Amino acid sequence: MAPPVGVTASEGNLEPEIPLELSERSDGCPVNLLKLEVRVADDLQDWASHVKDLFKLRATFADLGRHLLGLMSSMPSPLGNFVRSHCLAAQPPTAKGSRAEEAHGDLLPIAVWRISTQIGTVNDNNIDWVKAVICCLNFHYCAGWSKPICVPIRDALSNLQEQAINRLAATIDSNIMTADQLSTLGECDKLLSSKKYDYAGVHGGPAV
Repeated sequence: MAPPVGVTASEGNLEPEIPLELSERSDGCPVNLLKLEVRVADDLQDWASHVKDLFKLRATFADLGRHLLGLMSSMPSPLGNFVRSHCLAAQPPTAKGSRAEEAHGDLLPIAVWRISTQIGTVNDNNIDWVKAVICCLNFHYCAGWSKPICVPIRDALSNLQEQAINRLAATIDSNIMTADQLSTLGECDKLLSSKKYDYAGVHGGPAV
């Protein structure tokens, strides 16, 4: 709604209008993200078929971050809607949201689109993993009863956030970035179905 004649949006204490190209569609995907060719799966069964294809590729753990980021972006679920709406590109801030961002000094949420290889330990190999992990952290941090809170996410990174991203990237390098391939779907299903898991390797593997 436009402000009265002679009164600006800020003077009338109205929310700034969101450009049409940045408005959110009914499926939770801002129109401006169409240029990124984000494909939303028809339903969870359709999405699951893409997950199964990933196991057929026998991707390495190093490549898995890229695949996970793509799968989250296409997921027809609250997580998928959040990633598409708030993690892939900046959204125009509202007057109310801007004041809220300035008021709190929390580490999260982090502007995922601002993460680049220019940040310390982030490199071409781990950047997708870093983005995928932070997407999940943002989602859980911003979860509300009926809709996300603390959004839109501030379009900048604080020094504290850059430090956290650096530590996360280093942790990913130490624990995930290997050339080992994913197990087959059957092997993973067996592990997930087991009652216990021998993390220390003392007994030679999972116990069913």
